[in-house]
Amino acid sequence: MFKKIIIGVVVLGVIVLAGWKLFFSGGDVSTTIEKKRDELTAYHMEATMDIEQGENVKNYLVKTDYQKLEDNDENFKVSLTDTNINQEQIIIKNKEGVYVLTPTLNQVYKFKSEWPTNSPKPYLYHAILDSFDEKHEIKKVDDGIIVTTNPTYKNNPNWVKQDVKLTNDLAPKYVNIYNAKNEAIVKINFTSVDFSPKFEDGYFDVKVTMQEARSTMSETTSSTEKDFPLYPTGASVSATKKEEITSNIGGEEVVIMVYEGADSFTVVQQLLESNEDLVISEVDGDLESVFSGVAYSKNNYLIYVEDNIKYQIYSKDLTTAQKLEVAQGMEYSIMK
Repeated sequence: MFKKIIIGVVVLGVIVLAGWKLFFSGGDVSTTIEKKRDELTAYHMEATMDIEQGENVKNYLVKTDYQKLEDNDENFKVSLTDTNINQEQIIIKNKEGVYVLTPTLNQVYKFKSEWPTNSPKPYLYHAILDSFDEKHEIKKVDDGIIVTTNPTYKNNPNWVKQDVKLTNDLAPKYVNIYNAKNEAIVKINFTSVDFSPKFEDGYFDVKVTMQEARSTMSETTSSTEKDFPLYPTGASVSATKKEEITSNIGGEEVVIMVYEGADSFTVVQQLLESNEDLVISEVDGDLESVFSGVAYSKNNYLIYVEDNIKYQIYSKDLTTAQKLEVAQGMEYSIMK
């Protein structure tokens, strides 16, 4: 009799374990995700994000907002504050288009873009839900689940694996992104999640948002004028600087650097001044996903604006991801 009880307990345990595994990896979880998507009308989330870039770690404060409208149109707003230089970038999608706001310059770039659905954004709840559409593994933990995927980040090919932790009611807790060595090089920790926020009129308006951002803008810690020009010492490219020229183009002083090798490219950079009045520029190019500044590409060149410096990178040899690596690897160098 005792042996039968033991066997019964073991069998019951196997059935329960199999049931949990089925629920968290099969059709039931898909149904739960679809229900969450259907019911999703708004959210406000805040997080910290740390990104390893070579020997440096960049730290960000991230705020994301979403609002579904009555006509099924959608509003998005993402604020990314680089705490290393105390500068904020804001991206807004509303009925009029997609806008990247740079408060320090009082400049807005307007795009015809499918942002944010054109590529994964690990800090967006939509992207987290979309990870269930790809091949994934689910692990049950005491306070929720961990979803492991292999997403494709177009401009970050070294990001090869991703873990997302969700609570039992599918609120995000963290996102960790790993390289091929299984090192966590991106860490996003959600500090606040609200699925029923109330947005005031004008919350997704570009001009209202810029006014508020500039009114609360604090002094930056940037020292670009002292360090200018910068050099792509933080990028892994097979090229050597052959020429550096300071010139005047359209009344603006620019520095032109020519690099030759297997990865030949040319960098044109200039300092930007803040505009007294708000400037909105329509951009003829593809908006690229970056975590600070604004980047857009067309044909063989990439424009990247960060920390009050504009970089124009031209190359027939480099991919867009490599051009972005050059742009984001621009650093002050003692060895000029």
